[in-house]
Amino acid sequence: MPIEQCSKCGTQGDPIEEALYMGKIEPLIKANVCRPCWVEWTNMRVMVINELRLNLGDPSGRDQLKQQMWTFLNLPKEE
Repeated sequence: MPIEQCSKCGTQGDPIEEALYMGKIEPLIKANVCRPCWVEWTNMRVMVINELRLNLGDPSGRDQLKQQMWTFLNLPKEE
């Protein structure tokens, strides 16, 4: 069953079925992002880490990567 509307591309698309291991935000991502846009983000994530020289062992690096993901996928604001 396709998701209603992807927050990134605005179309109905195939849902993400595999586990993302994203904790509390995983249901939000699965409800708002189609599989092709998620694959696009996973490819972009490597470039973001390298370009910004993020240290994922540091909480600020993880927070910055999360913010980039939020912006890239056009997810609704966190409350």
